[in-house]
Amino acid sequence: MTAIEYALAYAKLGWLVLPLKPGDKRPLAGQGLKHATRDEATIKRWFKRCPDAGIGIALAPSGLAAVDIDPRNGGDLGLRDRMPATLTAATGGGGLHLVYRVPPGASLRSSLGPGVDIKHHGYIAVEPSLHPSGKRYNWQDFEPSEGETPQVADAPAELLAANAA
Repeated sequence: MTAIEYALAYAKLGWLVLPLKPGDKRPLAGQGLKHATRDEATIKRWFKRCPDAGIGIALAPSGLAAVDIDPRNGGDLGLRDRMPATLTAATGGGGLHLVYRVPPGASLRSSLGPGVDIKHHGYIAVEPSLHPSGKRYNWQDFEPSEGETPQVADAPAELLAANAA
């Protein structure tokens, strides 16, 4: 699949996408988080202009959050086994993104400890984006090219209740 095909598949899932600079995690100039969309014509235009662009998913507007486990910063990959099973991606930096559904208006804590960040009001890079390390992001349990609907669990209570602490 091409990047444009991936982006369109994500938009069909109801996820808002944005183009990222090739080999980078930053949005293409002028196409930041506030421009994320499901609009097919806009997505096609972006990826015609830059076919090698990466893809970001705007989390909160898509009803999602991600637990970003980064072992380079002390994150324990074993945390995956202690969290509810959900859509999971390997990041290009050797970590994991655990993606959860989040109810509208939910507020989440920013971290679960060293090397484990909660992403909600931003975006994450997704397959087939190229990480600055030269490795690609990839889903471990989801194949967009087959028209699958990913299995995304509801965010666990400890993420939703964390701001009360």
